[in-house]
Amino acid sequence: MSFVDKTGLLAGSELELLGDGSVLAEWAEGPVWLPEQAALRYSDIPGNRILQWSAATGLVSVYREGVEFTNGRTTGLEGEVIQCSHGNRWVEVDRGDEPAPLVSDWHGRRFNSPNDVIVKSDGTIWFSDPSYGIFRGREGHPGRLEYRDHWVFRLDPVTCEKIEVAGGGFINIFLSPGALHAQLAALLAEPARYGATRRSGAPRVLIEFVSANPTGPLTVAHGRQAAVGDSLARIMEAAGFVVAREYYLNDLGKQIRLLGASALARYLELFGRKAEVPEDGYRGGYMRGVAARAKEREGGRWLDAPGEEAVAFFSKFAAEDILKGIVADLDEFRVRFDHWTSEAEFSATGKIERCMEFLRGKGLIRDREGAVWFESTRFGDDKDRVLVKGDGSRTYFAPDIAYHRDKFERGFDRVIDLWGPDHHGYIPRMSAAIRALGHDEGRFTPIIVQLTTLFRGKEKLSMSTRAGEFVTLREVIDEVGVDAARYFFARMRTDSHLNFDLALAAKRSNDNPVYYVQYVHARICSIFKRLPEKLPGFSLPPWREAPLSLLREKEELDLLRFISDYPHAVSKAAEALEPNMICNYLEGLAAEFHRCYTEHTVISADAHLTAARLALAEGVRSVVRSGLGLLGVSAPDRM
Repeated sequence: MSFVDKTGLLAGSELELLGDGSVLAEWAEGPVWLPEQAALRYSDIPGNRILQWSAATGLVSVYREGVEFTNGRTTGLEGEVIQCSHGNRWVEVDRGDEPAPLVSDWHGRRFNSPNDVIVKSDGTIWFSDPSYGIFRGREGHPGRLEYRDHWVFRLDPVTCEKIEVAGGGFINIFLSPGALHAQLAALLAEPARYGATRRSGAPRVLIEFVSANPTGPLTVAHGRQAAVGDSLARIMEAAGFVVAREYYLNDLGKQIRLLGASALARYLELFGRKAEVPEDGYRGGYMRGVAARAKEREGGRWLDAPGEEAVAFFSKFAAEDILKGIVADLDEFRVRFDHWTSEAEFSATGKIERCMEFLRGKGLIRDREGAVWFESTRFGDDKDRVLVKGDGSRTYFAPDIAYHRDKFERGFDRVIDLWGPDHHGYIPRMSAAIRALGHDEGRFTPIIVQLTTLFRGKEKLSMSTRAGEFVTLREVIDEVGVDAARYFFARMRTDSHLNFDLALAAKRSNDNPVYYVQYVHARICSIFKRLPEKLPGFSLPPWREAPLSLLREKEELDLLRFISDYPHAVSKAAEALEPNMICNYLEGLAAEFHRCYTEHTVISADAHLTAARLALAEGVRSVVRSGLGLLGVSAPDRM
């Protein structure tokens, strides 16, 4: 309810009454609401009097004159205490008895319970303090009377156990066991949807990742990008986004020509011909495999072919052959792409030329020093960038700008790129290009995925054994398996260097984090398999009939709280674009489960308690399976 001082004594300030006998004052005078008389009494210290405002007439009258204020308070004619607030603090009216219950009507909202909470649009939280029967505001916002936009929700006593002021501007709302039981019931009713968010008009997101040149097998660095990118896509889909995965294939340019020349040299060697791999060519052993497959298919057809014609053939053959291996490795790594964009095909569409014409039309492209320049410094870059060199060839930046323009033209609301650390300097220029194209820079998010160093125990492994050789993703998969590889690659923040211990990843013990989490799922599966043997004749009721109220031990409630936090964990990981947050959550959940399992037997002679604990175990199993699925990791039934 709103009260305005018509006399102007309160400088026209609007007063909001929050509770019977409880007041909030931005000025020095603390008012008292009298519900029986529908009147407001407040102190007028400068005039040594008490004024009264009538809600019925809207008039202000003098209720008492010649009063003395001692320690900021005085007594009215009916014995009521009028107290002042100093420093815009909360005050309460001492009536000599128990604090009055909260029964006042404020802005048409009736508050009858100490569990009522008001959340303002600015994030300030107002709630009733059961100890005093008053409302208190977030620290840092006491005494403010800015209630224009607000919403109110009721904390059901069955749901809310208590509310505490935590200090530092925070309040703690403690959920009751009943609320935790209800959350478990919701999980068991729709386990496949638990943690997922439904969005109306969900934003469309394009995530481009890996995008390795088809000039060699996927490396360990590509493996980390693949695991992070695919996990991020899964997490964002669970959080309600419409996600597309894209691989940009750099199958054009100097590096592809060098690939063809390198493959031709190895092909000629198979026939006893002397040939040299170009100085900047590809010397890895995998090129001998490419050449062998070319010989098997083509025979000696290219032995005496013109050089340019032969290089063109082997450029195409080698790129396609290597790409088959890349696709096969990604498929085994459980990474799929919705779109594969070929640079060669993209260049043939004319979109690069049209993009440059667009920028030129905006006055953002200039010809100088025999080259074509993009004036990226106008959008925060440290220097302008060359798009077309003096010899007429394009730089990589020209097709990259056009490609990102195409992403937005395809209707994506947000574009996310995963790059290696060597692309860190690329961020300012691409961000400048996004702005130059007329898009909000916030719609473009580049993520730098740091490098990985391989260890075997304490031994650091060389990532390059000899010229042209390197540790491949395939080798890592063969040594530790897909599950361990994906989990370890995703376990650290993307901006942190990853030390990958192959020995630990292959270990079958709780020291191995992925084993530790997967074992929870396998252990619960084992519990259900042993149920007929452990408890003959026991009939497991439908989950909706499980007596969840029997779950009241500390370890059980802690485990329930962890389960209840899963939807929030998914949402936060999607917001932060960090899959490692799901790893952190799962390892915490595993620790809570093992602790609870150690303290409390699931299967016992008490059939009702057994049913309740089996329901809890099933809830944990569902969440573990879901969380591992977001990381592209399996949930085994046995280990």
